[in-house]
Amino acid sequence: MGLTFDELGKRRHGSEATLHFCDALYRIYGSEDLSTALGASFAIEHWANAGFWDQLIEGFELLNAKRPAGAKRYPMGFWRFHQALEAQHAAHTMDELEEAIEDGLISDEVRFRQAAHEMLDACSIFWEGL
Repeated sequence: MGLTFDELGKRRHGSEATLHFCDALYRIYGSEDLSTALGASFAIEHWANAGFWDQLIEGFELLNAKRPAGAKRYPMGFWRFHQALEAQHAAHTMDELEEAIEDGLISDEVRFRQAAHEMLDACSIFWEGL
């Protein structure tokens, strides 16, 4: 890609879809309203577990298969580790949601659901933009 370390993570390199997702993360996931932030968190964790990592790994495997003989392959360890981690994480997220409800942390169910839907929409825009 020709980027140096100092150029990584800069907004100017993001696609419109990626920037939309990042802005939604900042606005919704980072909300000071706990019902909103928890709705976004719940949605993202379940989206990631619903096939995101599987699709990502499948894509990298396809790219590796197309690499010329002897060319360096994309390492898969990071992606497979997170795939396994997410499989466990979604169950824990359900436990956390039940706890948050029992502890009265979700004061507005409508805002929780709205945030979850908005975050999933942002995930979809990001994913389709890749």
